[in-house]
Amino acid sequence: MFRSLYEKSAIFFKRFDSVVLFFLRAILAWGFFNVSIVKWEDMGAFAEWLATMDIPMPLLISYLTATIEIFGAILLVTGVLVRLTTLPLIVIMIGAIFFIHLENGFACSNNGVEIPLYYLIMLLVLLTQGGGKWSLEYLIFKKSDGSK
Repeated sequence: MFRSLYEKSAIFFKRFDSVVLFFLRAILAWGFFNVSIVKWEDMGAFAEWLATMDIPMPLLISYLTATIEIFGAILLVTGVLVRLTTLPLIVIMIGAIFFIHLENGFACSNNGVEIPLYYLIMLLVLLTQGGGKWSLEYLIFKKSDGSK
């Protein structure tokens, strides 16, 4: 009985995979877009802040980070090159965790690793699962690879 219930529930919830992946992409895109806009509004201040933490080449890192985040947000929300897009964003999150947030503990209230860790985990889900059926890449590539 429990096995049957489990199998039926798995089949039922499987229908929502692409919806969940869409909302995951959308919330990540919103987060990355917002922080990139703040960086672009005062890139010098962001670079100076990175320099206080002994981040090498802070101005270059500032521009690279903000550029990757803004283009990453656009690609994530539209669902284009999702797996590829997650790679540089994963690098940014790992860097943020180890160079900025780790010394502050876990809690986001102390600027800890909590939020970047959540972002990292969500990016890893997209890296392994792709953008789902609610993505432009699915619409483009499903026709060429014969998938349904």
